[in-house]
Amino acid sequence: MKMEEEKVKAAEEEETWSKETVPKVIRIMSTRLSQRDIISLLLVSPWLHRTLVSYPSLWLVIDLREMNNAGNRLVAALSIPRYRHVREINLEFAQDIEDRHLELLKTKCLGSLQDLESLNLNGCQKISDKGIEIISSTCPELKVFSIYWNVRVTDIGIQHLVKNCKHIIDLNLSGCKNLLDKSLQLIADNYQELESLNLTRYVNMILLGLFYIWSNNILLMSEFIYHGIRFFQAVQINSSNGGDHLAFAYIIETNTYKHGKEKHIIETIKTGQQLL
Repeated sequence: MKMEEEKVKAAEEEETWSKETVPKVIRIMSTRLSQRDIISLLLVSPWLHRTLVSYPSLWLVIDLREMNNAGNRLVAALSIPRYRHVREINLEFAQDIEDRHLELLKTKCLGSLQDLESLNLNGCQKISDKGIEIISSTCPELKVFSIYWNVRVTDIGIQHLVKNCKHIIDLNLSGCKNLLDKSLQLIADNYQELESLNLTRYVNMILLGLFYIWSNNILLMSEFIYHGIRFFQAVQINSSNGGDHLAFAYIIETNTYKHGKEKHIIETIKTGQQLL
């Protein structure tokens, strides 16, 4: 009788351990693990699978950086209920991601993308203007968008972006060699709350395009001058004469005084002139 009681007690303790202690430990540990490690843990046991899936905060990110067959993997992941409120998707230098995969997301996984805030398509060379149109119309809450080193996207793609995604505050267009000043005008007109804009390796940029950005967002532009001044020296800005660098600094300084902006902006611009 006593042995049976001990067995029952041991079973109860094990059940308590499995239902209460282990989930607490796993929850603490999971915050220190990468998403790929967490996914690996799903295969350890059914109870561990149930425990991890029960925490929605673990499934707000899909990380497919540098992975092969990324397009199909992304469609498959977003078809799983645990990713129905994903906030961030990272496809940086992922392989095999094309416009057709984004089309599949729109037709099959639309509901799972309504909360998406950050999308990284850096190095995804097969994404074109069509892909930008599809994904921007699918993710209305997008705030962070990065498409570094894409040579297929043109001003048309940026036109779709500004039309469909009204809340962008962080935009990376570095290395997008087919974008012209039209894109900068679209950004300036539609993203006046922009906090970060990466235009390095934007080889087709001219003075007028920079002026579009500055005239709509003085704080962003002043910081851009301060941190990106070496960029002006390294890139040949399209012009009919060689004085655009100094002319740009002069326009910024003159209009800043005219509109009475804060003193630190003036000092930033003066620093920029000294470096030019």
